[in-house]
Amino acid sequence: KAHEERQKAYLIRRQWVRLTQQITDNAMPFQRAQMILNQFENYFGAGLVARLPSEAFALMVGVLPQTVEIVRYCPDHPAVKGRG
Repeated sequence: KAHEERQKAYLIRRQWVRLTQQITDNAMPFQRAQMILNQFENYFGAGLVARLPSEAFALMVGVLPQTVEIVRYCPDHPAVKGRG
């Protein structure tokens, strides 16, 4: 049982590593920020994501914390809508 749980946890970690790599491969910073926020919201829920600092997400995908803030709080910003 413990071996199966470790194996499952390892597979989940590998999935997250691959997903984060795919996100960071995207050249557009606002898209990277949006993608990491979306993935975390889908997996952990919007409530938890709202409590996590923007800097944490920024560090994961190589963007400025301000970029994450704009994606979070200004979804109508031109850069978020696909021009940045």
